[in-house]
Amino acid sequence: MKSEIQDIYKNSFFYILIPYIFLVIIHITLSLPMKVPVIWPDEFAYLFFGKYISGVGDLQYIPRVELTGSFGYSVLFSPIFHLFNDPQKIYSSILILNAILGSTLYIVLFIFLKNLFNTSNVRSFWISFIVSLYPAYILQTDVVLTDAITASCFVFGVVLFHTFIQKKSIFYGILFALVSGYLNWIHIRMLPFTVISIFFLIFLVYYKRLPIASTGLAIIIMIIMVLLGVIIGDHLTYAISGKIESSQRISTSLIEVAEMIFIFFLLFSSVYLYFKKYYLLMFYTLLGLISGIFASTNTTILWITLISGLLYLLILIFSKKIKIKYGIWATLTLFLVSIFTFFVLPDFGYYTIILDRIQIWFINISGSLFYSMFATYNLFLIGLIYIVIQLWTESTIVVPAVSHTDLFKEEKKNQFSFFKLLNNEKNLTLLFLSASAFLMIFITIFPNKLQVNHYRADHLFYGRYIEVVLAAFIAIAILKSTTSKVTEFLISTLSSWVFFIILSFVMIITYNNIIPSELSFRSVLSFFPLRAVLGNINIMLFFLASIIVSIVAVFGLRFKVKFGIITLALAFVSFIAFTYIYVDYYHQVEKAQRNKLIEFINDNFPNDKLISYDKKVFSELSQNGLSYVWLMNNHKFDFFNSVKDIPKSNLVISNSAYGLLQNNNAILLDIEKDGNDHLWLKPCNIQDSIRYNLMPSYYNIPLNKKYVGGVLRTGLYKDKWINGKAVITTNLNKKDSVFNVEFEIGSNDKEPHNLIIWLNNKQIFNQDIKSGVWRYNLKFVTDSSLNKLEFKFFSDLTRDKSNNKRLIGISLNSFILKNELDLLGDSYNNLTMSKTNIDDIQYTIYPRRNIDLSQLEFRPEDTLRLPFVIKNLGDKIIDFNNNSIKFSYIWKDFVFKKIKKEIIIENELNGIILPGEEKEIFITLKTPENIGKYFLSFNLISNKYVIIKPQIQREYLYNIKLIL
Repeated sequence: MKSEIQDIYKNSFFYILIPYIFLVIIHITLSLPMKVPVIWPDEFAYLFFGKYISGVGDLQYIPRVELTGSFGYSVLFSPIFHLFNDPQKIYSSILILNAILGSTLYIVLFIFLKNLFNTSNVRSFWISFIVSLYPAYILQTDVVLTDAITASCFVFGVVLFHTFIQKKSIFYGILFALVSGYLNWIHIRMLPFTVISIFFLIFLVYYKRLPIASTGLAIIIMIIMVLLGVIIGDHLTYAISGKIESSQRISTSLIEVAEMIFIFFLLFSSVYLYFKKYYLLMFYTLLGLISGIFASTNTTILWITLISGLLYLLILIFSKKIKIKYGIWATLTLFLVSIFTFFVLPDFGYYTIILDRIQIWFINISGSLFYSMFATYNLFLIGLIYIVIQLWTESTIVVPAVSHTDLFKEEKKNQFSFFKLLNNEKNLTLLFLSASAFLMIFITIFPNKLQVNHYRADHLFYGRYIEVVLAAFIAIAILKSTTSKVTEFLISTLSSWVFFIILSFVMIITYNNIIPSELSFRSVLSFFPLRAVLGNINIMLFFLASIIVSIVAVFGLRFKVKFGIITLALAFVSFIAFTYIYVDYYHQVEKAQRNKLIEFINDNFPNDKLISYDKKVFSELSQNGLSYVWLMNNHKFDFFNSVKDIPKSNLVISNSAYGLLQNNNAILLDIEKDGNDHLWLKPCNIQDSIRYNLMPSYYNIPLNKKYVGGVLRTGLYKDKWINGKAVITTNLNKKDSVFNVEFEIGSNDKEPHNLIIWLNNKQIFNQDIKSGVWRYNLKFVTDSSLNKLEFKFFSDLTRDKSNNKRLIGISLNSFILKNELDLLGDSYNNLTMSKTNIDDIQYTIYPRRNIDLSQLEFRPEDTLRLPFVIKNLGDKIIDFNNNSIKFSYIWKDFVFKKIKKEIIIENELNGIILPGEEKEIFITLKTPENIGKYFLSFNLISNKYVIIKPQIQREYLYNIKLIL
């Protein structure tokens, strides 16, 4: 029995299958709550590509896809569209496929370690499993992004490269070519892997290390796949968006990538020639680069440089300083580099631009390297240094001193030899891994100069693309930390920590220690836990936290392996758990709550299958347009420009002022939660009835505040200062001729300021306002019944130059149309009511449909009175008269979701709500005393203080801060 168990444990299949299944289960479990896309526009682009490729359903044109050629991932899940029609089931199925494919990272790492380092099954198992727990590799399968599979595909490509140069068979050559080319299809940023693959194969054929037939076939396959990527990518972009702009063409992206690869290649070649002590070739390489750059403004410089370089070489040859063969190589180098630089970099125009671009790359790469070291606890650089040490020690030869090999007659003793490297498949694979990884990191660097206040801090780091190549380096670092010589261990660890220290100071000098701007956590997942606690990116604290974990884990691996394993596992798992709750799960819940317009349209306009969507709100700020197209797959969307186009549908989704600014008398029906999308109904035969039944009221809310939608506000500075002339325009849900207005104004000047107010071009107020805060109540009667009100305010606003240019004038603190509140009244007194069973209450709570809670800005200890709607979702009457039911709201802290403030509203609920109907109450919200991020949620609560949770639980995230 014991021997049988031992045989099982010796079986590699057992070590591969069981951990893989376990990882798949983890991935699927975490993906179960995910029902809708959350990343705009990337996820939607991949989904629409997949739907188009599947051929299922009618094609819906959408504005700019903003992805070029990244269709390989969509091909994998396109068959799922044949299995389901429900968007949520399709999405969930794709995430299950992500789990199955993403978990293969463990398998390819296991094979990578076994093949290259001949590790035991046990060692391969725990190293590969630890790396597979890296937070990004676990969490990236929870969304429809290429990152779910690219890490696995990259390591698989490296494994196939090693197998091909080892076996030299046509089968592995074709398989490697297909994977290398397919990586380019998955994402255009994977192109360097294909380029490096072709370069290495040509190099190996030239030196007769690979057969020309199988290798040539592999190269042809890769070239064909790159060309097909260009053709198919542009076709898909055109098919989805109906047009293709020059900036969207994959050929444009390829040119940009080629520019970066070309510059990288020249710089790398110069460094290589320097270490090989071919100084003349290095000089002519750089001379060619400089002449090509300068030639972009004056082609005469190109010819002067070429002729001068050629004459100098002829002098050296005739004076017997160099050999003729060496002079020919130098001439060709100068000529080719100059010409290629001139033609490959045509868009730079002036040499200052290209030099500035190079400077920007070197500055921005500091952020990318900082993230890769922070997120991996330095394991990435430790693994890279181990590779460099191994390549150097195992590929160095001793050559005898020679009379001269270059102009400077340097003697050569210890020399790095590619020829020795060629005879070792393992070292050649490690070089291939390092070169392709470095080039892929190089092209992910953001090409623009970014400041510390850049609106997306993740652009300074962009870890999402870097993490594609990190897995193998982490695995090597863990392996070598346990098995390497003491000298190698000390060199790799100490040098990486020193580099991390230097890099951190470079970051501080470049961007300051604190980077406060917001970021897309999906791009830098490992930043989230510390960022959530600190509220910003603190370079020094991030560095200290990472290097402490690095030292503990690395020395643990060295001297007590189990302790090191546990340290790394706990670090990764804790980051996974924390980030999953507040990024994956919260974003999913938040995005699902952004779809209330869908429910409203389906409930009230079930027969309207065409919806017009204004391109003015189709942006990253809103992020809702593509979500509607995806989730409402039985509807058609007319994307139009409200400035010049006429919408084809009566239902229009546009901005807050569409129905007023465009002067078409449309009425507002609803506002999307946490978005800028407002649902309007154009004038039509049903508008009058809809206006009365569904249009939200504009009474008893401050019309001057930006969180009130469907109001046109102009001339108000910072929502309150009257700058010369200010206008507030709004529609009413029913006509009236008698109006009550309550407004609060303030003046900060000792001298009185005159304030004039008009209603529909008729003066209703004219008074000098003295210093202080004043409240007025006006009642006035118009000549006719109105359903559109236009208030104009006239006053002067200046700045006090002697007092820091302080604003001097009148502020409109609030401006409210008043009427008698009709809240949860006894509308059905004749009905016989029975006491409501608390367990049967099915309801939801949301603000009045013209209140956009995402626009609220709170300070500590603020108070704000807002109307909230309680809707009965059940089939039984909710009776508040015979039940002691209260309204409550809770503030929870962002980090641990502990209750910081819970308010129970007494004596506000009365009357009844019939099934399917809704009632409104006014609630005064009070914010916590301290600044910070808080979740706000609303509930009903019984007389025994049992929380009755709504059917649709909405949490609103607020950053409570001091607002000047």
